[in-house]
Amino acid sequence: MRQYYLRQRSIGGKWYVIIMNTITKKQVLSRCSGTYDEKRADSIAQDWLVNGPPDSNRLSKDIWQLRNMNFCDYLCNFWDFDTSDYIKERTTEGKQPMKSHPLEMKGIINRYYRLYFKQLLLCEITEEKITEFLVYLRTEKSHIKNANKKPKIGLAASTVKQARNAAIVPLRFAKRKKIIKTFDFDAVIKPNGDYVERGILSPDQVDALFNLKWRSIKAYLICKIASQTAMRIGEILVLRV
Repeated sequence: MRQYYLRQRSIGGKWYVIIMNTITKKQVLSRCSGTYDEKRADSIAQDWLVNGPPDSNRLSKDIWQLRNMNFCDYLCNFWDFDTSDYIKERTTEGKQPMKSHPLEMKGIINRYYRLYFKQLLLCEITEEKITEFLVYLRTEKSHIKNANKKPKIGLAASTVKQARNAAIVPLRFAKRKKIIKTFDFDAVIKPNGDYVERGILSPDQVDALFNLKWRSIKAYLICKIASQTAMRIGEILVLRV
């Protein structure tokens, strides 16, 4: 399949450049080249293919490439702790981002998003598609909760809420950076529902837990501090000697 085509809407008219996504086989762009010369139009098409078309906002080559990259790849790049511009901005603002959260978000992208969205491009994502995905996770997605039981249909509301955040935060960033033009975030449903109540260990169970041999001394110390002080995990992680 060709990456671009040239078309005339009328005989002797100006040439239009049609750029295609060779993976999804969908049209990415259809715009008038402004010339009646086919060779000139072909040269313009090749330039747009590499650098992106001219835009009223002077669309840069980088933004053009980001708009037309795989949606899931964009999300994973966004949540990459070492390279993410979002993480760098948070650090510049005086925040102290932890590696655990971006790592968890990347895990959600790879577990749920990739199988569902496959080769969908960032510029093709819509509020409806995100909403349909969240409904699918909550009502249709099957997963094995217990190896001895049948697969369970539908993920927990808390998990679906995390899945929503894994995309909404990157999309807000993309809109702010003008990588995507329009996106109505209020149109994306917010998962809610009954949350599974977490149990509380008895004193005997706590003693038995800490008498075990732990593979990670760091994890042992974190849990020990939590059990003695009732501090939250975020408070423990920022402790300094």
